[in-house]
Formats: sequence, structure tokens, C-alpha cells
Amino acid sequence: MLRHIEPEVLIGSAKGLENFKTLKKVAKDRIYEGCGKEWTVLHFILYLLILKAKFGWLDKSFNDLLTLLGKLIPKPNFVPKNIYEANNIINPLKMHVQRVRTCRNHYILYHVKADGNL
Repeated sequence: MLRHIEPEVLIGSAKGLENFKTLKKVAKDRIYEGCGKEWTVLHFILYLLILKAKFGWLDKSFNDLLTLLGKLIPKPNFVPKNIYEANNIINPLKMHVQRVRTCRNHYILYHVKADGNL
């Protein structure tokens, strides 16, 4: 999976190589010593973010959950401290979306340039 996003990550920002190396590291590191092979840091974070989106958790409640999990899971662990850290880890995986403005009747698409002209 990571080999497909490598060029985009490298081109996307000046920190692209660092982001890709970090992403490779969290894809291999386990959340704590002795856990199952499938529970890497990346899998753990993605699973929790999917639950957050599915059930509409607020950022504050998600931060509290991460704090609780960080205390419950044996030390040393790699549980992110807050949602900001979790999002920074998965940021290279996010799709970049270009918004297109539509007519109010939803039948004509307009592409507006940066200067506001059509």
C-alpha cells in the first residue's frame, strides 16, 4: 500500500521524505511489545479514527479515550496523546479534494479560477 503513495508524498511537501519514513515506521511498529502482529500503530490509529467518524465522537471525547488507552496499554506504548498527533501520522494518506462549485439546481458545474473568473 505504501509504495503507491510514495511519489505523491514526496512531491506533496518539503517534508515528504520525512512523512513517508514516519509512515513506514508506524506501519511496522506494534502499538506495544507483545501485542499481535496486526496491531501496528497505523492500524490502531486508523481503526480508532474510523470508530470516531462512525459514531460521531467529538475531538474532546476522542482525546480522553486516547489518554485512557495510553494509561491502560502496557508501557512503553505508542498510543498518540491526542487527535492532533493521530492526524499528523495519517496525514500523508489523506486524499486531496478539489471543490467544484455547482449551480443551485445541480445541473451545471462551474470551475472558478483563483482570481474569481470563470
